[in-house]
Amino acid sequence: MKNVLVYGAGVSAQGAMKLLEKKGVSYTLFCDDMGEIPNVEAFDVVLKSPGIPNNKLLLKMALLKGIEIIDEIELAYRFMPKNVNVVAITGTNGKTTTTLNM
Repeated sequence: MKNVLVYGAGVSAQGAMKLLEKKGVSYTLFCDDMGEIPNVEAFDVVLKSPGIPNNKLLLKMALLKGIEIIDEIELAYRFMPKNVNVVAITGTNGKTTTTLNM
């Protein structure tokens, strides 16, 4: 991962950008209200914030060009040490209750 387009500027994007900076990865932030869509071919990864719908033109362009689209969970996983075990709790209901009772 050399050059990342961070799509969306919410809370998760802020944390992702801090991680990218810490790891020395070049990134560009883009939000829909910023105007013209950047040239997606300039990036090897698009980091999509959770609130961005999958039908956005920028994401369609990235898919057509074969550019990988990931989220902040995938980004964090890629920078984790390889000897760390991961437990993921997903779903609509019960995550807080499950984690509080562990």
